[in-house]
Amino acid sequence: MTSLLRCENLTVRLGRKTVIDGFTADFAAGTLAVLSGPNGAGKTTLLRTLARALAPSAGRVLLDGHPSAAIPRAAWARRVAYLPQSPDARSLAGFPVRAAVAAGRLPHAGFFGTLARRDEDAIDRALAATGLSPLAAADAGSLSGGETRKMFLAAALAQEAETLLLDEPFEGLDAPARAALADTLRAQLAAGRAVVLATHDLVPLAGIPHRVIEIKAFENNSKKLSGENLVISHVQEGVGRAVPARRREKCQRNGPEMCGRMFSHGSDRMASAHPAASDCTFQHPAARGLAALPGFAQTKTQGFRQTTPKTKNRHPHLENENAKRAEKPGGPNCLPSLSIFKKVVPSCFTLLLPLLLAAALAALAVCGCPPGLLWSYRVPRLLCAFCVGGILAVAGCIYQTLFRNPLASPYTLGTASGATLGAYLATAFAPGLVSVGGAAFAGALLSLALVRACGGSGGRPARLLLGGIACAYLFGAGTMLCQFAMTPWESFSMAHWSLGGIVVPEGPWRIALPAAWCAALATVLLSRPLDALLAGDDAAFSHGLDPARLRFALLAGAALLVACAVAVCGPVGFVGLLVPHLARLAGGAAHRRLLPACAIGGGLFLALCDAAARALPFAGTPPVGIVTAVLGAPALALLLARSSR
Repeated sequence: MTSLLRCENLTVRLGRKTVIDGFTADFAAGTLAVLSGPNGAGKTTLLRTLARALAPSAGRVLLDGHPSAAIPRAAWARRVAYLPQSPDARSLAGFPVRAAVAAGRLPHAGFFGTLARRDEDAIDRALAATGLSPLAAADAGSLSGGETRKMFLAAALAQEAETLLLDEPFEGLDAPARAALADTLRAQLAAGRAVVLATHDLVPLAGIPHRVIEIKAFENNSKKLSGENLVISHVQEGVGRAVPARRREKCQRNGPEMCGRMFSHGSDRMASAHPAASDCTFQHPAARGLAALPGFAQTKTQGFRQTTPKTKNRHPHLENENAKRAEKPGGPNCLPSLSIFKKVVPSCFTLLLPLLLAAALAALAVCGCPPGLLWSYRVPRLLCAFCVGGILAVAGCIYQTLFRNPLASPYTLGTASGATLGAYLATAFAPGLVSVGGAAFAGALLSLALVRACGGSGGRPARLLLGGIACAYLFGAGTMLCQFAMTPWESFSMAHWSLGGIVVPEGPWRIALPAAWCAALATVLLSRPLDALLAGDDAAFSHGLDPARLRFALLAGAALLVACAVAVCGPVGFVGLLVPHLARLAGGAAHRRLLPACAIGGGLFLALCDAAARALPFAGTPPVGIVTAVLGAPALALLLARSSR
């Protein structure tokens, strides 16, 4: 057989612990290799290393004789698919199941590409193979544990790779779903694909020829995968053998659990034929046990056998009552019209609300304003508020996605603190030499560099978040020191600037601010990689992405956008925290719609807040940051209360 994947003298160390030590194996086309062993033995580490989610300490992984490091990640993902053991499904709330499965076609569609017809067909086949076709439009966050497992399995199958790496694929699945997955594995092997899976349950694999790589423990109780402890056994290659009649009767009496134990993996007694059972062919033990139980019948559904109890209707009068209820105007017959109503009304509301808000803003700007003042002050101020609000909202959406934290904001990484410190330094020690906006921009870039140094090369979200908090406290201390060195008037002026206020941009900022808003809107081209990052780094690796590099590139871009907004208007709070939540309620969680909604909704929100600030009965116009805080804090509390119910 042709060897698709091979590892030579593979050694992986996690910290000071050696998990894999000198492991060598071939995984040929059309074969199934099963990793079996105790918890913590190294099964997941081996699969992650084969999937290039972990770099080996020594040795190498070969694909068709080529080193894995020499193959681009997208090309690798087109040939090797990986199902992580514990992908993160909590961040996928609001995504349709089909959109989550479509992430598996990301290596074929390209970094910015759209899905072609062949990609849609591959998604349909993956949904049908896992029995998720009826749930294609359901919310991925509302699925059960087993359905979530099948969704990520469908994403791996949608890649249509030559090699499948599956980590605990049977976990959380019921007996029919396990039987269906066994049939799917059999079909993958028949198509010439190599399958490597780690599992503790070998019963569903009965009847499929495979080899077992058993991981044993050393004498000092340390478990690691080593060539010395490699046990390869070829079992269950006699598919279709007869089952003795007395064992079949015992299976009927004891149910599917004992049936699975009787036909346990590697049992030599199972191979013995019995004359009285010559008409009994082998099938999945759990499904056979359910079929043998009294009161159960097998009904064929999409791709797997499902058992339904044969129960009589104890309340026959309910059938007539339900029939009468269906004939009423408010009964089940009107459900299609209600569903259409629920779909049409939110879409119309989403389209009309921005138009109404834009019309209201235009009326506020034009009403009672001389033409000269309108075009020299009102319109530029309105456009500045729109651009700054859209930039902050898009940056907040990116931060919430990258950190998988709904409370992340554009100032999480200390960007606002760095910009504030730069502005204070320019005012206190270089007045007139350096502009406040340029110094704020430089301070934001300095904060980004320090966070990058604190986060390390791995770019883990937790380390980046802690690095941002540390930089924010450091820059806050520097700001207080500058306030101590300033004159009272300079200190008051900078404190007023730090509250955030909409001003008419001057000089190069007249061009830089609209260009930054266009760049924020252009992040919609990265919507599919952002969707893939929500499921975790391992899932992103399996789809051909490099999470560390992609995360830092997006963080750097978002920090530059925030620096540009802060340099013009100062730090304006709550826009990047609140608007992405409102946009998710209006248009869903998919970034293809979420990012444009944030760019437009954030601009309208900040423009309305600026109009409300100008309408307040004060001698001067209060900073818009005060209005956003007054409106944003209660709105955020309502959103949190709504999500907790």
